[in-house]
Parts: sequence; structure tokens; C-alpha cells
Amino acid sequence: MAVCLRYPAIPFLRPFAHRIAVTRIVRRGAVSSTQADSDPTTKGRNPRDVSDISSEKSPAALRLNAAQIQMIPESQRTVLFNTPLRELDPAGVQGMVEHLRSKGLWGFEPQILPAPTVQLPEMLGGSVEEHFRRIAEEQTRPYVSALDGLLRGQAPSMPAKWEYKAGWTKYEKDGTPYPIAYPDADALVFDVETCLSAGKYATLAAAVSADHWYTWCSSRLVNDTPELLAPGERLDLRYLIPLETDSSADSISSNGSWRKERIVVGHNVAFDRSYIREQYLMEGSRMRFLDTMSLHIALAGFTTAQRAVHMKMTASRKKTEPPTEAEKKKEAAKLAKKKGAPENVNSRRWMEVGSMNNLEAVYQLHCDAILPYDKALSRIFVDGNLNDVRDNFDALMSYCANDVRATHQLAQALVPKFREAAPHPVTFGGLLEMSSVYLPVNKNWEIYISKSNEACTQIEDDLRRSLVKLAVDAVGMREGEAYKDDLWLWDLDWSSQKVTSRTKNLDLAALPNWYRELSKKSETVDAKGIPTPEDVSLRMRLTPKLMRLTWNGWPLHHTPEHGWGWLEPAPPDLEIVPRVELFEVKPPTKGKVKPPAEAAPFPLHKLHELAVKLGRPIGIAKSVPLPQPVATTGKKKNAVNTAVVNTVVSEEDWEKLGDMSPEEQRAFFAQNSSVSSFAGLAEGKNRVVRVLPPVTEVDQELSSYLSEDIEMREFQAKQQKRPPKVVLKKVCLNATELKT
Repeated sequence: MAVCLRYPAIPFLRPFAHRIAVTRIVRRGAVSSTQADSDPTTKGRNPRDVSDISSEKSPAALRLNAAQIQMIPESQRTVLFNTPLRELDPAGVQGMVEHLRSKGLWGFEPQILPAPTVQLPEMLGGSVEEHFRRIAEEQTRPYVSALDGLLRGQAPSMPAKWEYKAGWTKYEKDGTPYPIAYPDADALVFDVETCLSAGKYATLAAAVSADHWYTWCSSRLVNDTPELLAPGERLDLRYLIPLETDSSADSISSNGSWRKERIVVGHNVAFDRSYIREQYLMEGSRMRFLDTMSLHIALAGFTTAQRAVHMKMTASRKKTEPPTEAEKKKEAAKLAKKKGAPENVNSRRWMEVGSMNNLEAVYQLHCDAILPYDKALSRIFVDGNLNDVRDNFDALMSYCANDVRATHQLAQALVPKFREAAPHPVTFGGLLEMSSVYLPVNKNWEIYISKSNEACTQIEDDLRRSLVKLAVDAVGMREGEAYKDDLWLWDLDWSSQKVTSRTKNLDLAALPNWYRELSKKSETVDAKGIPTPEDVSLRMRLTPKLMRLTWNGWPLHHTPEHGWGWLEPAPPDLEIVPRVELFEVKPPTKGKVKPPAEAAPFPLHKLHELAVKLGRPIGIAKSVPLPQPVATTGKKKNAVNTAVVNTVVSEEDWEKLGDMSPEEQRAFFAQNSSVSSFAGLAEGKNRVVRVLPPVTEVDQELSSYLSEDIEMREFQAKQQKRPPKVVLKKVCLNATELKT
């Protein structure tokens, strides 16, 4: 009996765009709902016979089509479809009835549901799709108009000097500043900077409209006045940034006259929105926000796996010193050259058509340029204090304004791309609405969070205690070597540590290696004196074995080659092509060679017993003959012989091979053949071992190409650590292959 190791695979999810459409699908040869509606003789008929239907009447609100399916009332049908009913072909109706009768679907009384009483509004257009399109266009028109005006041209030039005053300052085109209560533009690009050591309030901000620049400074920064939190560690609205009203609470009109349609653009704008005063008012604001980071993620964002690979590669390639000005100019010239060349997205690598989500990376991808200013100044807000901000006020305000200008240019590049990818106005309207949601809460929210955390901690503790108990129970199977007959624990490392004069803990040394790895940091022991494992969690590869997890009754198993799968007997009449493993024959080394650890034998009889218990069929695997050897000689100067050699091994030697280590097997075949690879197959009384050819020149060239693909190698290495996959594949192993 052979054993099959089956394992799943999860395909990558590709990004997709939503489309809104109203479609009607009609199966060929069947009657559509529109056609069924068009025959007035089908209303209220008896399903037993078509000839009886026209003589029966039904309530005015009840409509049945020719297939006896209840339809919406006529008043609603007229509003939604606005088309006259069409006459049906009697022959087609009769054919439909005969077809349903032949399938046993005719002759039943229809289940009548209450007619909907909703009063539909008048349709805006000739179809449902056009109706919603017009509504979305009407609702988003003020924001689209303001956004188009903001992005139509370049941002105005920045002032030569920034005003150091609390509150908002507006700058004319010549740089003249004057104070204002809040920006008076309908569309802004906005950015906030906070000094982490100064508390939860914003420190300074900058904004730009189509014609003017605006800056804001906190009172604490300029006047060193305290900005305290409200009771309960909550924000005080007086210290937030006003964008629609005066900073005094009395200026808010009770009739909501301050609420106007405005739009604010930002990169990760949800962060900036959290410092805006009007967003916390219960009256609600009509201001909407457009996030360039969200637009980028929808168009060219990385997946989770791609982000991890990119971060690892960036860390390995990172230089110890920042790039010089010459290197920056060289990179900028390269981007400019690429911008002028015709673009073929399908031929570009994924790292070239996507980027991380930070402003610098997104700007470089979509604007084909490097940010023309140094982002290192942002460290002052992270590591410094308010005095450092005051000492570097002009430079830091210019840094914030440069972020605003870069976001403006980024929006000019992203908005047309997004409109092309998602042209429906409902998509843009939904984007604006999602950017303005908020959740009003009270003290009950804090109680809910606290209780949720307590419940989560309790569940995690219970799970850990359960895993500890399973590990302690499993280590008890070392007595009598019961683990050798266990379908989950047979391949764990059950060897113990060699006791020497340096051994500190004799009890721990006597335990199996896999258990000792879990108990290195343990400070407690159980009643039997066994250390309690501390480093046990659900994320460990050992956990499914301790929990004895199964798939459809079969035990889970893990191999480095295939990952997680399950073991089951080979199905009846299964033909098995043995796996071909490549071994490199190395010359014998001088000195002592440490023998490899002996692999644990697989308890095949236990799998047989499990199959009988589950009532599953057990088959005998049939070997597939290997192709006949073909010898060829290369014509190139450095070409190598590609002959395939078969080595005949006696039955006695074949039995010995099963107990040999890989090194001993290599030495055995090196004595019988000059070729360095082999794979085993049963054939008659003797065993035929196929010796694989050496690597050809073409293989070496292909290998060099693959070795240069750092991203692919890093990605494959990470994929080996991912959880089990879901598309079923199958690899058949015999008992010897499972053992080695």
C-alpha cells in the first residue's frame, strides 16, 4: 500500500473594479420575464393547463408570468421598465409548459407572496441604470466641479516667508499675509503635522487652493498656552483646526448655514481629518475628503505578500549613506527618459507598476519624479519638542507646504487614472461618502473595548493551557516508544540531549528535543517534575500535530517540499511515477564524518487500520515504466553528454538502500556509475535505477537568469512559510520515500 500526500494551494487574488449594470439573462429556448409579461392572457391562470388560464381572474396587484412565477405589480413595472407589454407566441408558451411538465416542474400551485406596497419615485431616465447615474451625478456635481477647478492648473507659488501667528493665515499671490478665521475656498489640498511630544493636538498645518496658500499654527506653539484635554481624556474642540467655522463655539449657526459642499484632498487624509474641528460636530458637515493614498491602492497598490517582499528587498539594498545630489539627478533623468518611452504594462515587472503607500514612493511612481525636498526634516516632529519646532519654524512649514504641493501634483496624476478605471459616478460618490463617516460614542464604547480585550485575553489563556496539556500528554508517549505508532507524532525529533558535565538541567536534558525547545524558558514543573512548556502557540508548526488535526478523516502532515497536506492510502489502480531527486556526488572528505540522524519509520500499518476504520478503499500502487534511455551528444564546444543511464540493482542491494543514509546512497551509486543523479523504480526481480544526466549548458543559463530574480526567490521563500493552500494537488509517496 502506498501513501498519498495531498496538499492545497491558494491562488492570489487579483484586484478588480466594480461596475454597476442592469442586465437581463435569457436562456436560449426559454421564455424571458419580459416576454412573459407581454402576454395578458397569462395573468392569473391555473398552472394545470394553459387552456384554463385565461378564464380565471386574479387580484389587480397580482401578476403571474407564463411560468407561474409571481411578478411585481403593474404599477411598479411601469415605473421601473417603462415599456409596453409584448405579445407572446402561443406555440412558444406551449413548448415551455411541455418542457416544465417533462421535468416535473409543472402542475403546482404557485406560492403567492404579499405584493410590495412601496411607492416608487419617478424614474430619471429610461432605465434603472440611468436613474442611479443621474442621481449620483447630481449629488457629486458640486464636489466634482470644485475638484476639477483645484486640479486644473499648477499650484500657486509658495510665499518667501511664513507668518508665525496662531490660527489661520492667508497669503496673496505676492506673498502678503493676513489673518482669517478659516480657509474660504471650496477645494483644498491639506496636510497636518504634529509634534508627538506635545500631546494629541496638531502643531501646524498648510493648505493650498487654486489661487492661494494657507497656513495654521497652534496657540501652544506660538503663545505657549496650555492645550488641555477635556474630561475623560477627550479632545477639546477649541484646540482643533477649524476649516468651516470660526474657532469660537458661539459662531456655529443653529440652522446649519455654515454647511456647504467642499472637498479636501490629502494623502492618508483620514489622519488629517481627525484634527479638523467640524468633523466632531453633531450637526454633521457637508465637507468631503479625497484620499490620494486610497486612489493609489485601488490602481497600483501592493498585496500583503508583495509588500513584505518589497520591504525585505529595500532593507537589503538600503545604502548606509543618503544618495548624493548627482545620484538624485541621475535617477531623475532615468525616470524622465522612461516617461517619454511607450509604456507596455504587461511586460513590466510588478515592482515597476506598483509601489508602497507612502507619499514619496507613490509620487515617484505616478509623477515619474523624485520628491524635490528632503523628508528627513520630519524627524523633528517625531524626536524633537516644541522648542525644536520653533527654532526651525520656516523650514518645517516649508516642509509641510512641500507635502501639500506634492499631494496636489499627485492628485492631478491619479484622479484621471481613477476616473478611467472606475468611470461610474456612483463609485466616486461612494468614495466621498466613505471618507466622511464617523461613529458617535459615549462611555459605553470604552466599556465595550475593555470587556472585549478581557474576553480575548481569557480565550488566549484557555487556548494556551489546552496546548500545554496536549504537549505534556504527547511527551508521555516516549514510554515504550508509543510515538512510533502515532500518525501525527512519528516524525518529531524524539532524541534526548547528551548529558555532560556542562548540563545544567538533567530533567530537561532527558526530554525529547521538540519538547525541550518549548520548555527552554520554563520556570515551572508539573506534578511529575516535567517542565511546563512556555513557548507554545497556535502559530507553531507543531500545533496541528498536537491537536491531531485531520482532513476528511486523514492525519495532517507537513513536508518542506509541499507544505501542509494530509496522508491517505493510494486509491485503487493508481499509477505512481516515482519522484526524481537530484543528488550531488561529492568526493570523500578526509577525517571523521558525522553520520546523519536516522529518520523515523512511517507507521504504515496504522494508516491501514485508520482506512479500515473509516471504510475507505485501499489500493495497490502500480509503477509506471520509465522511458527508454536515449543517448545524444551535444555539438557546442562546451556541450556535455546528455545520455540517460539505467543501473540494475539486485533485490538484496535494494533492501540495503532503504536503510542507507543519503551520503551512503551517493557513494554506492558513485561506484556503479559516473553520473551523479538517480531515482528508483521497481521492475521485475531486480530494481532499475535511472541515472539522470548532468546539468546542460542551457540549464545553467536558465539557472543564472532565475538566480538574478531576487524578488522571485524571496517570494518563494516566504511562500514556504505561508499557511495551507486550498486547490487540491496530489503527490504519491511510498513508505521508503516517507521515511527518507
